[in-house]
Amino acid sequence: MFKTANFGASAPMFARQQAYLAVEQQPRDEAEAQQLEQLRAYITDHTGQDDLRELAPTVREVMGEGYRIGCGSSHIWILREGSTERLAIIADQLTTMYPDVTHPQALPAAVPYVTIGLD
Repeated sequence: MFKTANFGASAPMFARQQAYLAVEQQPRDEAEAQQLEQLRAYITDHTGQDDLRELAPTVREVMGEGYRIGCGSSHIWILREGSTERLAIIADQLTTMYPDVTHPQALPAAVPYVTIGLD
C-alpha cells in the first residue's frame, strides 16, 4: 500500500497570503465609504492568512445587508446587491496588484524580480 507522510491537519500547503483591499468603484455614499474603511482597517490588522476565505465572515458582517460576498482561496469579492460590477476585492498582495480608486497611491508592494546570474 502506498503511504504518504503525515503532516497533520494544520500543515500549510502554501505560503501565508498577505491580504489587502482594493476598492474598484467610488463609494456611493458616506456610509459605504465608512464600511470600506472599517474593512480596510480590519484587513490591515489581519493581513497574514493561510487562506483568505477565513476573512469572509467578517467581510459579510462589516458590509451587512445589500452586498453579495463571494470568495475563492486567494480572493474575496464584494458586489452591491443587484450589480454585476465588483465594488471591491480582497486579494493576496504577493500575487496580485488590483488598483484602488479610493487610495490610488496605495498599490500593494510588488514581488521583487530576482535575476540569477550563471557566472
